[in-house]
Amino acid sequence: MDQLNAIREMLRITDQESNTALYEAARCGNVEVVKGLLELEDPDFPYFITKATRLRST
Repeated sequence: MDQLNAIREMLRITDQESNTALYEAARCGNVEVVKGLLELEDPDFPYFITKATRLRST
């Protein structure tokens, strides 16, 4: 379980725009990567809006 938790923590790392690996994979249309990431992610993890989306909303 410790390895799974470590992977989940890595999946939550964000870039300078607050985007996660899952967001980037989806944005680029990489369905296989999205599927793989979703298999490892915690279903209760709350996803937050990205900086780019916040800027477009204002």
